[in-house]
Amino acid sequence: MIGLRFEYNQGQFKALSKKLDSFERKDVLGQTLEEVSEFMRNKLRDYPSYRYVSRKAAYGQSFSSDRQRRWFFWALGAGLIKPGQDNRTRTLAEGWRIVQSGPKQIDLVNEVPYAKFVQGTVTEQARQPRMAGWKSVTVWMRTFQSEIGRVGMSNLKKWIDS
Repeated sequence: MIGLRFEYNQGQFKALSKKLDSFERKDVLGQTLEEVSEFMRNKLRDYPSYRYVSRKAAYGQSFSSDRQRRWFFWALGAGLIKPGQDNRTRTLAEGWRIVQSGPKQIDLVNEVPYAKFVQGTVTEQARQPRMAGWKSVTVWMRTFQSEIGRVGMSNLKKWIDS
């Protein structure tokens, strides 16, 4: 399982605290966190363009064991795998869920067993998916940090300006 946590930091939004009462603040806060997490979930659901990367190119050898080699040729003969073709099922994309973990926190989690090897942190991500164009969650956060702030602030500005 992999995940990201979005948390409201009250120190950054003093104007909001002065303008709204505690009930309204809680409502605005919930909407803002939902919008930010929905924005990131949609970004994390995007698949990169298909690009075939062989195991040999990624790891320096075609198979890590004789057992793996036997399974590969069995699965190839049975038609379960088709190397060089886009066989993606979108299971990874559909695995991203938004979980409310507290009044000021929302987690974005993916419980697909192989998620951390494809989109996990830089240290968890496997070489082959990285070479095929998959970004780690760490890279996603760095890439979209300014947009996350923009999405969050656009909702807050609506309430502050009204």
